[in-house]
Amino acid sequence: MNAIGSASSPRWYRGSVSGLAAYLSNLRAWGAGAAELVLHHGPATEQFRFVHVIEQDWNATFAQYHARGIACHAHASLAPGFRLEGWHTDAQVCAAQYTPLLAFCARMAQAEGRAVTMVAHGAGDTKATLHANQEATRGFLHWAEGEIFRLGGGVRIAIELLRARGVSDVHAASSREKVMTIIHDCDPALVGICWDMEHDWFNGLRDPSWTPRPPDAFLDRVIHAHVHDANGETLANHYPLVFNTVPYDGMAPLLVAHGYTGPLILEIRYRHALSLGNPQFWMGQSYAVLRRLLTDTDRALRSGRPA
Repeated sequence: MNAIGSASSPRWYRGSVSGLAAYLSNLRAWGAGAAELVLHHGPATEQFRFVHVIEQDWNATFAQYHARGIACHAHASLAPGFRLEGWHTDAQVCAAQYTPLLAFCARMAQAEGRAVTMVAHGAGDTKATLHANQEATRGFLHWAEGEIFRLGGGVRIAIELLRARGVSDVHAASSREKVMTIIHDCDPALVGICWDMEHDWFNGLRDPSWTPRPPDAFLDRVIHAHVHDANGETLANHYPLVFNTVPYDGMAPLLVAHGYTGPLILEIRYRHALSLGNPQFWMGQSYAVLRRLLTDTDRALRSGRPA
């Protein structure tokens, strides 16, 4: 059965490595088999330290997850200096930001004996054209493929399907079609899609032809997946699986039935879980919902029934 995990912002364990042990005990009790570490290096404000694992904590944080048997993947820093629109103006500076991230992912892969996926956002310069943003993202991916080869392999890049900012959105990866265009010519062994099911569903609200099932060509390239709900009233995203607004109960099974063997990562924001009550309770509930869904899917597939 696919591993279940969560995006492990330090806020979930009070922002320090010393508080991580208790949280890891919860994760194991909930059935976690994977995690997504949001990696950052360089200067960091207190706010960023609550969201990102900063460089001085990389090794200690990974060591604790690894000791508990939780496979680690990564998400590139969300800080402005890591935005891929920087490839437009100075590719060398942008590459220098990502070099330590890829190197650490390679070290994690070597320690774990399997590939590590790093999620990245495509370029989204609102003052540029869609074509320019896609070219910037392709330029980064071409460089990253070479860098991964130089590091000895073991790392994959997943470009995340993001929410579109209106019908004229110029973000490089804010639809199924856009993200497929970006990765089309990349090596499938090194580059694929992070299918964020809520983002995809949200984009579909503007498209009457949208269905929860993407084309097979899209599903073929999915190497990582994010699952979270949206607030039924405000449509704000990254909520625990409580509103049943997003049809993840149909999307996740069809991905697994297609042959996807990677993790399903609960990308839940602490503050949204806190707004509902005890954040740890709601994270545990979300694990339970996803675990039941995958158990039912596995049982259906084993019996030959549609997932």
